[in-house]
Amino acid sequence: MMGKKCTCRVAFVLACFSAALTGCVTIASRDRIPAASPQSVVSAYLDTLNRRDLLAMTAYVTPNVEWYSVVNGERVLEIADRESLSQMLSRYYAQYDRAQWTAERIETAGQIVAVLERSQWTKNERVESRSGLAVYEVEAGRIRRITYFLQSH
Repeated sequence: MMGKKCTCRVAFVLACFSAALTGCVTIASRDRIPAASPQSVVSAYLDTLNRRDLLAMTAYVTPNVEWYSVVNGERVLEIADRESLSQMLSRYYAQYDRAQWTAERIETAGQIVAVLERSQWTKNERVESRSGLAVYEVEAGRIRRITYFLQSH
């Protein structure tokens, strides 16, 4: 009996290893990401934005992610779920095909990650940029809330 259990485990491990070697292993669901520090989650999220990989990006945010902008001292809800975030970014990429985000400084306090970000894009053949402070609230390994404090151009 012991040999049969061992053989099954070995077969399972070999099948997983074989799938990994052939490239057949992908994220089974965007709801499964490896455990990481809040700063690693935010850095990976920014990386997916720069690669324009919206499917991968959605793996780093909760289904009910909220995106706020602080405008004239008021916190305004811009996005209220993962699909809306993906759609908004898709429209943004269509409008600004060379947009990039750079983390100039990152500070972490528990599950809160503050990032001094610079975004750059091309508009009418001219490179424009803006700096802002983004505050990411991470829950259970995913971004739950994003709040942007933007500086004027």
